[in-house]
Amino acid sequence: MQPNPTHAPTPEGWPRPKRSFRLVFAVGYLGLFAAGMLAGAVWAFTTDQFVAAVLLALGGIGFGHLAGLASSQLRAPSGRGHATTGTTDQGETGLAYAYAAAPYYWLLTTLGLVALALVGATFLGVLAGEVAGWVIAALAATGAAYLLWFLFTVARLAPGRVVLTPSGIYHRSLTFEHFVPWWAVTEVVADQEIHPVIAVKAYQAEGTRRAGRFGTYEGQYFPIMVIRAYRLGANAVPAYEALHHYFHHPDDRARLSSPPLP
Repeated sequence: MQPNPTHAPTPEGWPRPKRSFRLVFAVGYLGLFAAGMLAGAVWAFTTDQFVAAVLLALGGIGFGHLAGLASSQLRAPSGRGHATTGTTDQGETGLAYAYAAAPYYWLLTTLGLVALALVGATFLGVLAGEVAGWVIAALAATGAAYLLWFLFTVARLAPGRVVLTPSGIYHRSLTFEHFVPWWAVTEVVADQEIHPVIAVKAYQAEGTRRAGRFGTYEGQYFPIMVIRAYRLGANAVPAYEALHHYFHHPDDRARLSSPPLP
């Protein structure tokens, strides 16, 4: 059942991210670089330099996506999310808040373009021959293989979600899974540091589970469960309110196994 949360105080402006000069500069710099390459592609096309036009267009698209990825992390989520029914890694049903689609798009397409560029560099290195070419090909192939493995893992685990069940809280991020039983939780807070996050403070106890890959951001805080608001998008606030409510009202947790109301 959809909760009717108690008042859950949050930091002012949460989950609006803090403005980082480095990130703002990156957006502007990468955006200008992308615009320049796309303009160059148009010029190359009008002068019948078709190979150069294609390469410049691909470069402009790539740098444009890098700028979009950086820009997306500067904006607060809009709208109001909603709960659905979801399951944990062990099939327990509960109240679920899914990750937003936009962060997935920016991450997967940007890294996919980088992986494609590395595959191209691998072929160019092989065609060039000589020692330098083979070294470039080996490094590019290694980078492409790692990125493709990462992308496959993210796609396989998607969509990420937070699931509240009668027994505990389950969080599946991009490549990390974490479950903590309710009785091990000591506090639920909306934190505002570099990235707005929901922090489920807990101690490691029997029943806690985790499965991590690639040295994830969330994994470094274990046994605290860290959920990035950016990934949840419009679901960040309702997810925090539900976590806060059921942490402070244990008698209501039994209803979490029922589907939420529309």
